[in-house]
Amino acid sequence: MCSGEITLRFLTGPTACGKSEAGILLAEELGAEIISMDSMAVYRGMNVGTAKPSPEQRKRVPHHLIDVVDPWQSYSVARYVGDAEDAAAGILSQGRQVLFVGGTGLYLKRFVEGIFSGPKADMAFRRECRERAICEGMDALHEELRQVDARSAERIHPNDALRIIRALEVYHLTGSAMSELQRKGRDEFENRRREKFGAEKIDYRMCALVRERTDLNRRIDERVDRMFGAGLVDEVRELCDTFREHSASRSPADERYYLGRQASQALGYGEVLNYLNGRISLEQAVEQTKLHTRQFATKQMTWFRNFPGMRYIELNADEEADIASARAARLLA
Repeated sequence: MCSGEITLRFLTGPTACGKSEAGILLAEELGAEIISMDSMAVYRGMNVGTAKPSPEQRKRVPHHLIDVVDPWQSYSVARYVGDAEDAAAGILSQGRQVLFVGGTGLYLKRFVEGIFSGPKADMAFRRECRERAICEGMDALHEELRQVDARSAERIHPNDALRIIRALEVYHLTGSAMSELQRKGRDEFENRRREKFGAEKIDYRMCALVRERTDLNRRIDERVDRMFGAGLVDEVRELCDTFREHSASRSPADERYYLGRQASQALGYGEVLNYLNGRISLEQAVEQTKLHTRQFATKQMTWFRNFPGMRYIELNADEEADIASARAARLLA
């Protein structure tokens, strides 16, 4: 039976902004348990490079969705949404608050908005559309989309061929506008979630920690140096040895060191794998990790800046976890 309103809170921000430490303090103040929103913290054994909370921190505040699968196993966004719902329902049933902490924007978006899969791809239709785009231009396809699905056409940039063709494909296969199917899907998603959580209404409150670019870059560089100093290379080497012993998957022919498709893309891990496989020097691995992490932080902020309902906490260089937590508590109250 549904009753009342529940609040789910989210603390996010780019990598190295200080959200993990602030999240623990905030959770203690709220009487909350933390659900990780980090796509790489789900992997067992990947501890140094993902900056997982320490055992002591996990004793202070229970954490969920950390160490869920082995690095050579896949973990989808859909599975995350289901696992996070289960974790949140369990926390709420104990009368505790829920706080999501992490920087994976796709996890945040899909947890809040739901997942629209739509019909399977029609490869022949897609080839036809691509041929038309070459002959007639993308404007013609965008105009066709406007005729059958004005809302999607308004939302999708005229040069975004992938999304335009997908929206046309959905209409071609179903006879319904993708925007309308998405709306119905969101309604069904929210109804199911309210029933699962036993609530008439779910309030999503979210804020992102933001730092000035120079300060964030400094923090990223320091974090990467700490990772390598704490034994990231040894951790990757040991994980690769375990992969060879226990995984049914095989490494690509030219790679002695490998972790699996998803885990090998993690910041720091991919660069160390290149070092262990003899492609780059250790110094290059360190510098590339710093560069790639800065680039990733920029992409993260694009996600957060465009997310409806997101509020921002601008932190100065001397403002650390206690100040960030206090300011977040006021915004998320």
